[in-house]
Amino acid sequence: MPLLLEMLQTLMLGGMATRGRARNGQGSIKARKLVNGTVVYDAWTPPLTDPRTGQKKRYPKRGHKSEKAAAKWIAETVSKNDAGHAIIAARGGLTVDEVAALWQKASPVKASTTETYMQTYRWLAQPLIGSRPIAEMRSTQLDTLFSNLRGKHTPGVLIPLVRALAHFWDYAVRDGKTAVNIVRESPWRAKLYREEAARKAERTTMREDQEDGLIRVFTPEQIRTLIENEQQPNYLHLWAFIVLTGARRGEALGLRWSDVDFERRLIWLRDNTVQVGDKVMTVDSPKGNRRRRIYVSDETLAVLDRQRHLVSEHAQKRGDAWEDHDLVFPRLMGQGRATEPLGGRQIPKTVSKAFLRRTRQLGLPEIKLHGLRHTCASAMYAEGVDIKTIQDHLGHRVDVTTLVYVHTDTETKRDAVTRVVDYLGRASGRAEPVGSVS
Repeated sequence: MPLLLEMLQTLMLGGMATRGRARNGQGSIKARKLVNGTVVYDAWTPPLTDPRTGQKKRYPKRGHKSEKAAAKWIAETVSKNDAGHAIIAARGGLTVDEVAALWQKASPVKASTTETYMQTYRWLAQPLIGSRPIAEMRSTQLDTLFSNLRGKHTPGVLIPLVRALAHFWDYAVRDGKTAVNIVRESPWRAKLYREEAARKAERTTMREDQEDGLIRVFTPEQIRTLIENEQQPNYLHLWAFIVLTGARRGEALGLRWSDVDFERRLIWLRDNTVQVGDKVMTVDSPKGNRRRRIYVSDETLAVLDRQRHLVSEHAQKRGDAWEDHDLVFPRLMGQGRATEPLGGRQIPKTVSKAFLRRTRQLGLPEIKLHGLRHTCASAMYAEGVDIKTIQDHLGHRVDVTTLVYVHTDTETKRDAVTRVVDYLGRASGRAEPVGSVS
């Protein structure tokens, strides 16, 4: 009989035991025999509702020394969970901070936009309303918040905060944490939008009143001055690529070799490298996440081929310090407080500063790097390329109804990028196009 009892106990504790109820009637406990013969008890709580997220989950803890200890742990865990509910209920529910964190995790907005909203919230509103229960906030309290902030900041600074808070409250309403989105009720929301629209109109009027107008593009001669005097090959190729293709800064910096088709003379613009605060991020293409294919000229392919050799040389020279991210315009230099590895992404703002610094050194008009994209569009237009083709190439939305009846074929698009080269080469009085500069 003792032998039979020992066999039964071995079967019960050797991993084949059934999961039993805890002594307090909640959760479950299972005995388990370790290799050295020691018996331990694994415990699971009953389904518990997280007071912050509202989601149910069973929490485990393995290796209790006795069944009594396992049952005690279950009872204490259940009690703490109930206490958490009581605390949150007593203080009026989830705080604005807690709802903001939940929205950030589940945000359907682009990663870069989400990060911008969160940074704006932390900067302007978190110290003032972050610890308040969102269900107890009133629209008049937001009025006071916006009124105080408006005395220190422009509408353009506050509008991202309004959008962020509107997202937080939308999430709280949908999750049952509050009944109404008070951000949309606040009259300050419409007031800030009106003020910003008026400021934009005023700035536009001031620009139109300037005698010389606003310089947005380079002439062919200025482009050649820039290209011929750029000392850093990586930047030289980048400036030439943008002006020849009209790519955005982020699209150029996010371009990968796997998206360049030399044989078919086309590239795919899929990724967009952006900077939010100190963070450099790769997100989907801008303007509605529309990834697009563009045709490129032979001169553009020549620029890319030289860039490919430049990147290969740097990769071999740097050895183990180099990280291959397949980027066409990666970070090549090791100076400064870099947040990206060699071979990784360039910092967008650093690139723009380098462009502005070079234009100043060369005595060129101070336009933003984005002006090279406008220069490409201007060259196409000057050479007679139709608006529909230019918009398709640049990835713009076509809002003019009559343009939907204008269609462009592949040959028209290929011809458009060639005309940029013709325009820059002919108008500058040189036989060689800008893409031929080495």
